[in-house]
Amino acid sequence: MQHTLYDRFGWGQDVEAYSILLPSDWSVSGKVAWGGAPNAPTCMAVDPQLIMSAHSPDGLWGFEIMPAPAVSYMAMSRFAPNPLPFDTGDLGVREANETLARQWHIPRSFCRVTPNITIEGLVEEALLSNLRPNSRVLSREPLPELREQLQRTLDRQTPIPNMQEEALAFLYTITFDTPNGPVVEELAIFASNTLTNNPSYDGTSLQQAMMTAQPVFALRYPPGRKSEADPLMMVIVNSLRSNPRWDAAMARHNAEMNQIAVRGAEDRSKIWAETSRAVSDIQMEGWRTRVESSDRMIALSSDQIREVTPVKDPATGQEFELPNTYSTFYRNPQGEFLMSADPNFRASELFPHENWTRLEDNPR
Repeated sequence: MQHTLYDRFGWGQDVEAYSILLPSDWSVSGKVAWGGAPNAPTCMAVDPQLIMSAHSPDGLWGFEIMPAPAVSYMAMSRFAPNPLPFDTGDLGVREANETLARQWHIPRSFCRVTPNITIEGLVEEALLSNLRPNSRVLSREPLPELREQLQRTLDRQTPIPNMQEEALAFLYTITFDTPNGPVVEELAIFASNTLTNNPSYDGTSLQQAMMTAQPVFALRYPPGRKSEADPLMMVIVNSLRSNPRWDAAMARHNAEMNQIAVRGAEDRSKIWAETSRAVSDIQMEGWRTRVESSDRMIALSSDQIREVTPVKDPATGQEFELPNTYSTFYRNPQGEFLMSADPNFRASELFPHENWTRLEDNPR
């Protein structure tokens, strides 16, 4: 039976986004989730994700598209002697990790701040601890051919200074109990591990490691029924289709977001150099001034790493994080955003008959 999944948030109206074939007696729920939308995963980026769940009446068979997990960690190393009796760089990085953890380690979040930037950290700490807390891992099988395909895709992207990207592809097999008996679940994990290394004039180097996955496909079946599950999985996955109109709109959206990501990443080295100079100034001014400025700089560093700028709606008080490449932001009553790099841009000139509210800066 064919089911339709809708994007109810991205375009100001309900839009048919995907269709998929599933057994007729399965219950199905799903949607296209956008970062910042109601009930979306709380650590989502701006790019939308298809999230869905379908199960047989007894719950022993099923197919899910799970939210994309992520893990991140920052560390500081020193390649020149420190002339001071204390190292504010280490303290600042530790506080930055703690600040990001407070943002990520909340309900409906599938992101974790952890030094375990491995496939185990990504899947077991960020994803399974939330969605399958009582599961047991049976196997972690690398998929070298798929990993090579993903790596070739990453290698074709525009190189970014001081950044390395590595592709990962794994098939996770887990087991857990349901009210009607035990089940086996296979999860397809496709991810990239990004490492940035930004040396500074003060003899320190900041390393930022972030591993992000694509939405995770999961197939559930009773133990010993894999021979039946594999062809079912192929039929379901091959039947997944996106709506051409929605697909075209998303292609344009993704192209714009990719340009934002490249420009933002190219600015990181300069951003961190400026932050390091600020830290050095604080050292000279004394401990009191350093403490007072610490939170602001940590928030700035976190925003720049995630390539966002904090803004708020003056009418409602709602807070948002939007791409930092733009300087002017508007929002309409339907929750849509209008962004421009022109600080003098006015939404009323482009859309004179629509109601757009200019968003204000929301300093950390």
